[in-house]
Amino acid sequence: MGESSWVRRSFPTLIRWFRRGVQVAIVILILLVIVHTTFNVVLHRRVAAKLAEIRRAGGAVTFSELVPDPVRDGQDAAMHYFYELSIMEQALLDEGDDSEIVLEAFTISLHQSMIAQKQPRVEDYAIEAASEYLKRVQPGVEADGREIELAARHIFKSEKTVRGLQVVKDARELDRAQLLGDYDLGVESVAGLILPRLGRFRTLSRWVGSAAVLAAWDEDINEAFDLVSAGLHIAHTLRNEPILIAQLVRVAVAGNAISAMYEIMDENYPPEEHVQMIVAELDKLRDREPFARALQGERCSVIARSNRWLTAAEYLARPFRLINQLALLEYMPEVIDLAKLPVYESRRGFEELEHQASSISKLKVAARLVIPAVARALEAQDRFVAQCDLAEMAIYLKQYK
Repeated sequence: MGESSWVRRSFPTLIRWFRRGVQVAIVILILLVIVHTTFNVVLHRRVAAKLAEIRRAGGAVTFSELVPDPVRDGQDAAMHYFYELSIMEQALLDEGDDSEIVLEAFTISLHQSMIAQKQPRVEDYAIEAASEYLKRVQPGVEADGREIELAARHIFKSEKTVRGLQVVKDARELDRAQLLGDYDLGVESVAGLILPRLGRFRTLSRWVGSAAVLAAWDEDINEAFDLVSAGLHIAHTLRNEPILIAQLVRVAVAGNAISAMYEIMDENYPPEEHVQMIVAELDKLRDREPFARALQGERCSVIARSNRWLTAAEYLARPFRLINQLALLEYMPEVIDLAKLPVYESRRGFEELEHQASSISKLKVAARLVIPAVARALEAQDRFVAQCDLAEMAIYLKQYK
């Protein structure tokens, strides 16, 4: 009975303490909202001021400012290249299921021997597929351990494949490929659309390189070097793509053509007219502006990602996101300027920049991670420029010899 009366007496006190706790919590929550909003407003203004400064300096902060005007369909090299791929894929369908295995095995083995400088390893199933293919298309042929090479030669000599390779050579008259019409779709949408298309460019470059080497093996030297210059031009048409992954693919595509050129020149001399065509393509590929533009594109991606609709959790973390965005906007102009310089001028600047990035606040995680990553990407550009220089030197030395 006494315990029950104590509860009745204590209940109003508990209610008062509960109400006071709720009031204190509401006051704290209001203060937190005010502080959060103040941080957002201040940081947002600083970001807006930085964006205005970048625009005044001639930089781009959206893809619509960065990407040139759309290319008309008839002038878009990508459409020609994808048309060639469709021809090639149809030719493989016509030749049968094992033809695709043959072509892939030949391309991979050739790529391994040219790039890695080692004995290519070919799977047994690919040799079996090549043997079955030859039995079907060339009964009675003596393969003598060259099943994959003979089968690949037959595929590349087919009427459709020859027609498709001619499309690639004709595309040298076109100066630009456009993989996407609108890069402001959002980071995820852009990645989902552009990565498969870049993959098709790499596939095409490997097929063209393989066709060039086979032409040289068949002593059709003019055709071989013609395909090398066409393969280099595939890379050149990607120069305006405004994201870093596209420029790294451009490097890989050109590398396939250069590797094929080395393989061909091992036993053959380049004709004079093809030397000039190849050197002209190498000169265009040495341009450092595409990487600088791609870095501007990465900056545009950061800005677009920060401006998208936020979930509740992301909104709470918005001050942290704005701090990182501001740090990147402060460092990226210097990175972009360094990307335009020759390696002997930019190397020391990047070393200083990486040192600064390692010493900045740990809150600025993006800057601490992105700047070293960009430096590594630009090392790939430096290696690529050197690769083009060496390729030009090699072709002149071979011609002189």
